[in-house]
Amino acid sequence: MKNRIWILLPLLMLALTSCRLLDQLGFDTYDYMGEEVRRILPSDGTEAGKLEDLLSMLITDSDDLPTFTHMGDAIREYRDTVLTYMLSNGYLKYSGNTELIAEAEAAYPEFHITQVIPEAEFESVMYEIFGGDVKITHRDGERFQYLSRVGAYVTTLMPEASQYRPRIIELKETDKTYRVRFRVVSAGEGESDGTMSREYFALVIKREDGTRYIKRLQSMAEVSEEKSSGFFRKK
Repeated sequence: MKNRIWILLPLLMLALTSCRLLDQLGFDTYDYMGEEVRRILPSDGTEAGKLEDLLSMLITDSDDLPTFTHMGDAIREYRDTVLTYMLSNGYLKYSGNTELIAEAEAAYPEFHITQVIPEAEFESVMYEIFGGDVKITHRDGERFQYLSRVGAYVTTLMPEASQYRPRIIELKETDKTYRVRFRVVSAGEGESDGTMSREYFALVIKREDGTRYIKRLQSMAEVSEEKSSGFFRKK
């Protein structure tokens, strides 16, 4: 028995040290899915509306959303989507930045540049939506080109309002999270029209300042697989 204790103690110390090290490095090791559900909120209430606004930042021209469980995956999957959201909601700002546009055209005379999104603003919005402090590597996307000489993104596309929006179908609240089940629907269409996407689960974390960010986004099929592995606990 004593021998077993002496074997287990170093393993326990290693586990505790690893957790502390991860915390110091900025990794969030808190067990959000271990929290108990405090209340179930109406899917058409005030909080649901705020969360739908947050989820709308992930939606452009499709009801099929890339899923992610880590911020690094979110950065890779949603680079163009977030840039499109920024341009659509701030076109006058980014087309009116004449000083940076002139700087970009001087650095890239082969381009005709009409709007620019500074990389620092892109980073800020990414952290706002996805949390964390993972270093963002800037590169070209499918719709946006990264101009490294001026640190900005450009595109030749004109922004258009998305024809899709999220619709929350279940909303649970814990001390530090919202657990959101939702679908993506075409704007103006009802649940009975047969136009809704597959069902998604979003784990949204509350910040101390009252804002919130999306920590993970999965299809309910992926959630079902993880339930069988024990990641999702019943609460």
